[in-house]
Amino acid sequence: MRHLVAHAATLLAVATASLGRALNGGLSHGSLANPPTAEYAAETRLADVLETQTSCQYRQAATFPNAATSEQGAGGEKASAHFDLVVIGGGSGGVACARRAASYGASVALVEKANVGGTCVNLGCMPKKVMWLASNLGASFEAMPYYGFSVPNSEEDARSSAAQAQGSSERFPASDRVAFSWEKLRENRDAYVSRLRCTFERLLKEAKVTVFRGVGRLDASERTGEYGLRSAEGCRPRHAVLIQTSDGRVQRVTASHVLLATGTRRQVLDIPGAEFAISSDGFFQLRHRPRRVALIGAGYVSAELAGILRQLGTNVSVFMRGQRLLKRFDKEAVGRLEAIQSESGTQLHKGVEVVEISISKADGTKILPTYTFRDETDKTNYLDDALLSVHLGNGDAHHGFDQVIMAVNPAPDVEDLGLEEAGVHIDFHSGGFIDVDAFQNTNVPGIYAVGDVVGKAMLAPAAVAAGRLLADRLFGKRSVALDLSVVPTVVFSHPPLAAVGLTEEDAKSLYGEENINVYTSTFVDSFYAAWSIPQSTKPKSFIKMVCLKKANDKVLGLHILGRNADEMLQGFAVAIKLGATKADFSGVLAIHPTAAEEVVTLPDLKTATRTARTVAENNFGNCTPVAESPLQRPA
Repeated sequence: MRHLVAHAATLLAVATASLGRALNGGLSHGSLANPPTAEYAAETRLADVLETQTSCQYRQAATFPNAATSEQGAGGEKASAHFDLVVIGGGSGGVACARRAASYGASVALVEKANVGGTCVNLGCMPKKVMWLASNLGASFEAMPYYGFSVPNSEEDARSSAAQAQGSSERFPASDRVAFSWEKLRENRDAYVSRLRCTFERLLKEAKVTVFRGVGRLDASERTGEYGLRSAEGCRPRHAVLIQTSDGRVQRVTASHVLLATGTRRQVLDIPGAEFAISSDGFFQLRHRPRRVALIGAGYVSAELAGILRQLGTNVSVFMRGQRLLKRFDKEAVGRLEAIQSESGTQLHKGVEVVEISISKADGTKILPTYTFRDETDKTNYLDDALLSVHLGNGDAHHGFDQVIMAVNPAPDVEDLGLEEAGVHIDFHSGGFIDVDAFQNTNVPGIYAVGDVVGKAMLAPAAVAAGRLLADRLFGKRSVALDLSVVPTVVFSHPPLAAVGLTEEDAKSLYGEENINVYTSTFVDSFYAAWSIPQSTKPKSFIKMVCLKKANDKVLGLHILGRNADEMLQGFAVAIKLGATKADFSGVLAIHPTAAEEVVTLPDLKTATRTARTVAENNFGNCTPVAESPLQRPA
């Protein structure tokens, strides 16, 4: 009872405050460092050996903080300065490395062609989380009557209650009784992103990092031998970088170290009409809530946008070539997520190939446009009043979409970086990502890469960890390899899917099916306990723990699908990284009643499915309480 009252008392506060906290929040990043290994000496590059033999000292240039004096480039460009480190790309990994290197006293320059903060801050994690929080709040209105709250019972009342909201207000389809303004949400979201971006710029300025607004490219025109340029003083090899600034000028700088942190770019299918689709970048430019959207792809972006849009009232269709979403996640957990999405009204079209996108009339008749789009914003504005059709390889066609969003796997942003001329190896077998070792080294001494451009653990915290470790090694004399053996991640779907470690399929493939124990639990979160609907129809959460038998049931993987899964996983990931076993988890007292207690009270029976304690205690949906007799009362 105490728990139910707590839910009721906080529901409105959550609905009004959660988004505000997100809009005023900040960023923090962890570390994935491992202790140094004995093999590190073998990993040390010749350039690092040269650096230990001769210490280079550069004079400070008047125009750049901590920078050296000018030189003349082979092509006549002015080399404005020499830096200890030049970072090409101002995303999470690049900024982290630049700031950490500067903290050691290194002279650092950072080149960014768009907005500082990269995809995560501007067009990824942070604005997406705001949209996800908003969609969660909208869905929570469904719970209010069960906790004693009343919501406006007419469209007029709803519009009246939102009269102070800026922008147009529309009826919120999730409840049909609450006003919702996409325009106001977008305004607040963009203001939050702008604050984050300003914070990144301020931190770089405080660290005395020189920021160039433009496009950076490795310049091998004066390259001598295998190890780049030689300075007149005989110091370590140097590399040259050409920077084309936003005003069209070209500057040339040199550096002892160059970090490539350019991330990825959105891919577009090579099909007729692809220009009518937008990417996830375009999603954040939408001025109005689309009525009907087609998503092409089966990865993170598709799964997340499908849930966000559906919860905000958009009709969503997902088209995928494979037979499932999120192929790198646990198959059983994903299957349950797909079932939930289908029940919510999302249409999943599996095993299909989109071969054409066309602009059409309401009846599907194609229109041949004569307009060329300038950018994603221009495209979203133009398509506001258009209807789009998606044509499949099997001959089927689906009509009447406001927007088609391509959410296919991104490609590394390595074009025009000068990698081939500089001799930097690209792994074409993995999609063209830059090939690096565990210490962020490319095959060329003095050139490194971190973040999504290397195609490993494409997550902002992984990029931040790699960037910081690289700076520690180059300027702090602390050599630690990047450990990606335990990487927690969350798909912000509806409900969220959290995972760390191996899936059941991968564990059995790696160790053999006979050596793997799997523990599962299916339960109803206590948030739904007081809902007066049949127990069988309440949303179900799911937990799976994958363990290695021969190592005393060491936990290899943990997968959580359900409410608050995103906030539950982080601490459990620490335990798994420390080598915890199933017995270690079971030996911890549970916090009751919570969803997290299900992880430490998983049944010993392998692959068992059980009803959670919260369900058994509150299972009033299908029974009538028996009146208490005087003889049953305690003395």
